[in-house]
Amino acid sequence: MNTAIVALTAGGAETALRLKAGLLGLSLNGDRVGAACVDQVDEVDVFLPQKMQAGIAASYYDCTTAVQIEKIFARYEGMILIMAAGIAVRALAPLLQGKEKDPAVVVVDERGQFAVSLLSGHLGGANDLARAVSSVLGAAAVITTSTDVQGYLAVDVLARDLGVKVEPVSKLAAVNGAVARGEKVLLLSEFPLPLGREHRLWADAGWQVEVCGEQLWDKAAMALAKGDLTVLLTAQQGSDSPLYLRPPSIVAGVGCRKGMSGNEIIRAVQGALELARRSSLSLKKLVSIEAKAQEEGILQATAHFGVDTEFYPAETLRRILSQDQGLAQSSFVNTQMGVGGVCEPASLAGCRQGKLILGKQAKQGVTVALAEEEFGW
Repeated sequence: MNTAIVALTAGGAETALRLKAGLLGLSLNGDRVGAACVDQVDEVDVFLPQKMQAGIAASYYDCTTAVQIEKIFARYEGMILIMAAGIAVRALAPLLQGKEKDPAVVVVDERGQFAVSLLSGHLGGANDLARAVSSVLGAAAVITTSTDVQGYLAVDVLARDLGVKVEPVSKLAAVNGAVARGEKVLLLSEFPLPLGREHRLWADAGWQVEVCGEQLWDKAAMALAKGDLTVLLTAQQGSDSPLYLRPPSIVAGVGCRKGMSGNEIIRAVQGALELARRSSLSLKKLVSIEAKAQEEGILQATAHFGVDTEFYPAETLRRILSQDQGLAQSSFVNTQMGVGGVCEPASLAGCRQGKLILGKQAKQGVTVALAEEEFGW
């Protein structure tokens, strides 16, 4: 988590420097051992008003604090605001977009006595950041989310520990409300969960976990028919579950003519996901041949989906084509790229143990194929 610290006073600046020194490299998973995805603070930047410039290693701003917060709001995953909560609230209010987009925000008093988780406590990780701040400063972590107060495992905290995304976010409140009331929640997963046996999920009486594999939809239909509150962990689109957890399991191999726009590639990838009945939130990366590494349209599509990209040598794709004679090949592509196919072998190259779930789809100068990790992660 890259983190910004904004302070307003000399005392706040001292607290900011203590935090910067103590937070770097610190784990942000609290006491949830056994998590598959462990966050840590990997960057800390301190921002102070220009009038305070006195040799302190920081970035200085000459605008209002509200304007400075607006400038950095979208650049950081975490923000620590050393100021009165009222100042922070008024500065943040116009910037809020939703808990799945907003950074984690923690408010700290200038003496470092309290660390208040203010914004995006679960999905953004503000509760964990507040705990980390409290450990560095010896402060009291102030956390008000109901599940944390009562000691239950919230579904969006589970999502962070699994490294998965939530869909739709609008249904989080209903599930977490049930968890906080001590009701049973059924988690049906297509894949084995990559959590250590010491993780809180296994001991939480409110969660019932079942790994279903190919029986996922049959199990889901039975659970929903009985009225069980059900969460589905899968990349597949399907029944009207209250909530989905989307693992990063889909790799999209892309080939294209030179100069194709980002919008054209985005439409082609989205169309392929719809054909395969997979959620775009499970898209892990876009991949192609090295010759396309500077193709602006692919890079724009990567930014649109918020995923990584990888480009492979033609030799790598040729090897995959030779190992699987069923993959699509074209003499024209071989002439242009030095290999008989791009999108299908690239999608498989992007998986550790993957299978092709959608073969080459060609449309208006763009080709897309989808591969899926066999174990979800």
